[in-house]
Amino acid sequence: MNKNARRLWVLPVTLLAGALIGSLLYMAALRLLPPAWDVAFTIGTAEPWAVDLHVVRLSLGVGLHLNPGSAVGMILALVFYFTR
Repeated sequence: MNKNARRLWVLPVTLLAGALIGSLLYMAALRLLPPAWDVAFTIGTAEPWAVDLHVVRLSLGVGLHLNPGSAVGMILALVFYFTR
C-alpha cells in the first residue's frame, strides 16, 4: 500500500475524531455558556429510505448533527492533518 492510499482513509477518521472530541467539549462547556450558544444544525435525511423485499428489509439514512464545537474540532483536525 503506497503512502497516498494509506493517507486517504486517515483524513475521514481524523475528521470524525475531531468532530466527536469537539462536540463532547462543547456539550460540557454548554453549561457555562449563555443559552444563545445552544445552536446546532442537522443535515441529512429526515426519514430513512427503505426497501422492503418481503424477505429482507433494508433501511438507509444519513444524518449529520453539527454544532459549533464539532465544527471547531473538524477545523483543528484538518489543521493537524495537513501540518503533519
